[in-house]
Amino acid sequence: MRYFFLHYQLIVDSETGKVVGAEALLRWIHPEYGKISPGRFISFLENDPCYYHLGLSIIRRAVRDCVRFKKYVPDFRMNVNITAIQLQNEDFVRKVTDILRDSCLPPDSLVLELTERCKELDDTFLRNKIKALRDTGIRIALDDMGTGYSTVSLLLNTPVDE
Repeated sequence: MRYFFLHYQLIVDSETGKVVGAEALLRWIHPEYGKISPGRFISFLENDPCYYHLGLSIIRRAVRDCVRFKKYVPDFRMNVNITAIQLQNEDFVRKVTDILRDSCLPPDSLVLELTERCKELDDTFLRNKIKALRDTGIRIALDDMGTGYSTVSLLLNTPVDE
């Protein structure tokens, strides 16, 4: 995680104007080049097998911060993007539930957002992984709905919450 940090984009209830959560976004400040645009490094990272461990680190940090935020906003929820590489790892669901258990964060306070590459996975595999995560109480969302491979068909055929 050297030189990487999480930036939190607030999620606001459109009816009340109150903050209800945040999305954890990975950012990078290079010691020589300064701030690097996510468009220049995210797709590279998401395709690298090391992202599985980096992704768990992101979830761990976001969950820890969510616990702190819930002291001020009890219904606060944290959204974190996940990739196909993470879903394809057989230990992913267990690792995420371990992180939640160790932090004492209720599972429904975590929303995992499926990134673009997740939508390229086999439909049955993806539905089974989503079901396994949802069965723990974790909520699932589609990231960037309406862009790239995101389609109405996917939304109708995938058991997501958001």
